[in-house]
Amino acid sequence: MEDTQRQQPSLIAIRTSKEYVDMHVVRITLWALRQPLLVPVAFRFYGFTENQRERDMDMREMVDKVKKNEPLYGTSQLSPHMQGVAARNSRYAGVWLHIIPWFNFVNHEQHGIDTAKYYQQAERELEAERTKTA
Repeated sequence: MEDTQRQQPSLIAIRTSKEYVDMHVVRITLWALRQPLLVPVAFRFYGFTENQRERDMDMREMVDKVKKNEPLYGTSQLSPHMQGVAARNSRYAGVWLHIIPWFNFVNHEQHGIDTAKYYQQAERELEAERTKTA
Protein backbone atom coordinates (compact mmCIF):
# COMPACT_ATOMS: atom_id res chain seq x y z
CA MET A 1 0.00 0.00 0.00
CA GLU A 2 2.82 2.35 0.78
CA ASP A 3 4.26 1.89 -2.70
CA THR A 4 1.04 3.07 -4.30
CA GLN A 5 0.75 6.05 -2.02
CA ARG A 6 3.90 7.83 -3.07
CA GLN A 7 4.27 11.30 -1.79
CA GLN A 8 3.36 13.92 -4.31
CA PRO A 9 6.01 16.54 -5.01
CA SER A 10 5.65 19.52 -2.76
CA LEU A 11 3.77 22.46 -4.20
CA ILE A 12 6.16 24.78 -2.43
CA ALA A 13 9.00 25.42 -4.82
CA ILE A 14 12.50 25.69 -3.53
CA ARG A 15 13.53 29.28 -3.97
CA THR A 16 16.84 30.05 -5.57
CA SER A 17 18.97 32.74 -4.02
CA LYS A 18 18.01 35.22 -6.76
CA GLU A 19 14.32 34.61 -6.19
CA TYR A 20 14.85 35.05 -2.46
CA VAL A 21 16.70 38.33 -3.00
CA ASP A 22 13.98 39.58 -5.38
CA MET A 23 11.30 38.65 -2.86
CA HIS A 24 13.27 40.40 -0.11
CA VAL A 25 13.63 43.59 -2.17
CA VAL A 26 9.90 43.61 -2.96
CA ARG A 27 9.04 43.10 0.71
CA ILE A 28 11.30 45.94 1.83
CA THR A 29 9.97 48.20 -0.93
CA LEU A 30 6.39 47.53 0.12
CA TRP A 31 7.31 48.24 3.73
CA ALA A 32 9.04 51.49 2.74
CA LEU A 33 6.02 52.63 0.75
CA ARG A 34 3.92 52.40 3.91
CA GLN A 35 6.27 54.78 5.72
CA PRO A 36 5.07 58.31 4.92
CA LEU A 37 8.34 60.08 5.75
CA LEU A 38 10.72 57.49 4.34
CA VAL A 39 9.56 57.52 0.71
CA PRO A 40 10.35 61.17 -0.16
CA VAL A 41 13.74 60.90 1.53
CA ALA A 42 14.57 57.67 -0.32
CA PHE A 43 13.46 59.11 -3.66
CA ARG A 44 15.70 62.14 -3.16
CA PHE A 45 18.61 60.00 -1.88
CA TYR A 46 18.56 57.83 -4.99
CA GLY A 47 18.07 60.79 -7.32
CA PHE A 48 14.54 59.96 -8.44
CA THR A 49 13.41 63.44 -7.47
CA GLU A 50 15.44 66.57 -7.03
CA ASN A 51 14.43 70.08 -6.34
CA GLN A 52 15.47 73.23 -8.13
CA ARG A 53 17.58 74.37 -5.18
CA GLU A 54 19.78 71.25 -5.40
CA ARG A 55 20.19 71.64 -9.17
CA ASP A 56 21.15 75.30 -8.78
CA MET A 57 23.68 74.49 -6.05
CA ASP A 58 25.21 71.75 -8.20
CA MET A 59 25.44 74.06 -11.22
CA ARG A 60 27.01 76.83 -9.14
CA GLU A 61 29.60 74.53 -7.55
CA MET A 62 30.62 72.89 -10.81
CA VAL A 63 30.74 76.15 -12.81
CA ASP A 64 32.97 77.66 -10.13
CA LYS A 65 35.30 74.67 -10.47
CA VAL A 66 35.38 75.08 -14.25
CA LYS A 67 36.23 78.78 -13.90
CA LYS A 68 39.09 77.92 -11.50
CA ASN A 69 40.25 75.22 -13.94
CA GLU A 70 39.90 72.50 -11.26
CA PRO A 71 38.83 68.92 -11.97
CA LEU A 72 35.06 68.57 -11.50
CA TYR A 73 35.14 65.44 -9.35
CA GLY A 74 38.50 65.84 -7.65
CA THR A 75 41.73 64.01 -8.34
CA SER A 76 42.47 60.38 -7.70
CA GLN A 77 45.68 58.44 -7.25
CA LEU A 78 44.05 55.27 -8.62
CA SER A 79 44.33 54.08 -12.20
CA PRO A 80 41.31 54.63 -14.46
CA HIS A 81 40.61 50.89 -14.31
CA MET A 82 40.44 50.86 -10.50
CA GLN A 83 38.28 54.00 -10.52
CA GLY A 84 35.86 52.14 -12.81
CA VAL A 85 35.86 49.12 -10.50
CA ALA A 86 35.03 51.35 -7.53
CA ALA A 87 32.23 53.07 -9.45
CA ARG A 88 30.67 49.78 -10.58
CA ASN A 89 30.92 48.18 -7.14
CA SER A 90 29.10 51.04 -5.46
CA ARG A 91 26.53 51.90 -8.14
CA TYR A 92 23.52 50.43 -6.28
CA ALA A 93 25.18 49.98 -2.91
CA GLY A 94 22.51 52.01 -1.15
CA VAL A 95 19.88 49.44 -2.04
CA TRP A 96 21.76 46.78 -0.10
CA LEU A 97 22.77 49.05 2.78
CA HIS A 98 20.69 47.03 5.23
CA ILE A 99 22.64 43.87 4.33
CA ILE A 100 26.21 45.10 3.91
CA PRO A 101 27.31 48.73 4.17
CA TRP A 102 29.40 49.59 1.10
CA PHE A 103 30.65 53.14 0.76
CA ASN A 104 32.62 54.69 -2.08
CA PHE A 105 35.32 57.16 -1.12
CA VAL A 106 37.05 57.10 -4.52
CA ASN A 107 37.13 60.18 -6.75
CA HIS A 108 36.17 59.10 -10.25
CA GLU A 109 34.71 60.55 -13.45
CA GLN A 110 32.05 57.89 -13.95
CA HIS A 111 28.94 59.62 -12.63
CA GLY A 112 26.80 59.32 -15.76
CA ILE A 113 26.43 63.10 -16.07
CA ASP A 114 27.04 65.12 -19.22
CA THR A 115 29.55 67.68 -17.96
CA ALA A 116 29.25 69.83 -21.09
CA LYS A 117 26.46 71.83 -19.43
CA TYR A 118 28.89 73.08 -16.77
CA TYR A 119 31.44 74.23 -19.34
CA GLN A 120 28.76 75.91 -21.47
CA GLN A 121 27.38 77.79 -18.46
CA ALA A 122 30.90 78.86 -17.44
CA GLU A 123 31.52 80.18 -20.96
CA ARG A 124 28.26 82.16 -20.84
CA GLU A 125 29.14 83.65 -17.46
CA LEU A 126 32.68 84.55 -18.53
CA GLU A 127 31.34 86.17 -21.72
CA ALA A 128 28.80 88.15 -19.68
CA GLU A 129 31.58 89.32 -17.35
CA ARG A 130 33.74 90.37 -20.34
CA THR A 131 30.93 92.35 -21.98
CA LYS A 132 30.01 93.95 -18.66
CA THR A 133 33.53 95.27 -18.08
CA ALA A 134 33.99 96.40 -21.68
